[in-house]
Amino acid sequence: MYLSRAWLVKLTVVLFVWTGRVAADEPVLVKCLTTRGPMRIQVHPDWAPIGAERFLDLVRSDFFQDVGLTRVVKGFLVQFGIAADPKVQHDWNRKGNLQDDPNLHMPVKRGYMAYAGSGVNSRSTQIWIAFEDSKSLGTQPWETPFGYVVEEDMPVVDAFYSGYGDMSAFGGHGPDQGKQQQLGNGYLKPNFPDLDYIKSCTVEEPADDAALVLGPHEDKAVGTVSAMNQIANDPSSFREVNEDVGDASASITKKIKPYDSSLLLISATAFNPVVLGGTAALVALLLGLVFSRWKHHGRV
Repeated sequence: MYLSRAWLVKLTVVLFVWTGRVAADEPVLVKCLTTRGPMRIQVHPDWAPIGAERFLDLVRSDFFQDVGLTRVVKGFLVQFGIAADPKVQHDWNRKGNLQDDPNLHMPVKRGYMAYAGSGVNSRSTQIWIAFEDSKSLGTQPWETPFGYVVEEDMPVVDAFYSGYGDMSAFGGHGPDQGKQQQLGNGYLKPNFPDLDYIKSCTVEEPADDAALVLGPHEDKAVGTVSAMNQIANDPSSFREVNEDVGDASASITKKIKPYDSSLLLISATAFNPVVLGGTAALVALLLGLVFSRWKHHGRV
C-alpha cells in the first residue's frame, strides 16, 4: 500500500517526539557494594532532575566510600549520606543545599529513594530508601523520589542491621548526626560496631540496554534501542510501546505494510538517539521513507 504524504509527515512527527523524549529521560544504573551484598539502583532523571544529578555526582566523586547506614527503622526507611571523612562532608556542605524538584506527588513504593531534609530547599547528601509502600513519605517538597533499589536486591536492604533503631531525637539509639558530621567514621565505628556500610558505588553508563534493569514498577521497556527494535520486529506493537503519544500512532501503523514499516523503523534504529540525538534519528527515518517510496515505484 502506498503511504500518502500526510501520513508520512504524521509518522515523522510522532517518532521524532518519541525518540527525543526517550533520549532525555534515559535511566541510569548505579551499582553499590554493601556489607550485606551488592545493591543496584535505577536512577530516573525525569522524576527529579536536580536530585538525580546530585546523586550521580556523589557517586562519581566516590562519596559513598564506607558510608554508614545509620538510621534503619524496620517498616519505615533506611537513611544514609554522611561521608566517612569529615573533610569530604565539609566540602559537600559548602556546595550548598539543592533547590527542590517539582513534586510529582508520586506514591512512594517499596525501594523508592529520595532525600532526607528539614524544610523547603534543604536537600544535601542524606538519602533514604523506603522499606515499604508509604503514604507518609513523598508528601514534602524535598521528598520527590529520584530512583529506586531494583526489586531483586531489596533483600539486601532488608538485611541491614536495625538494632540501633531511629535517631535519638525520635526515641531511638542511633548515631548523633552532629558528631558524625564532625568526626565521621572515627565516631561511628567504635560506638556503633554493628552498623552496616555502603562500601562503594559506581555508575554503569548505559551504552546499551544490557546495562539497564527493568524495575518493579515499570511495565514496559525503558531503553530506546530495545523499544525501537520491538517496533521494527512487530509494527503492531507501536501503540503499546508509545502509548503516551495516543491513538494517532496506532492508526498510522495500520496504514503501512508490515514489511515497509519494519524497513522504515529499522533504518531509524540504526542511529541510537541517546548517542546521536533526535536529529540523527530523524535523518535515518527520512532515509527509510525515501527508500520505501523508491521500492514502491520500482514495483509499479
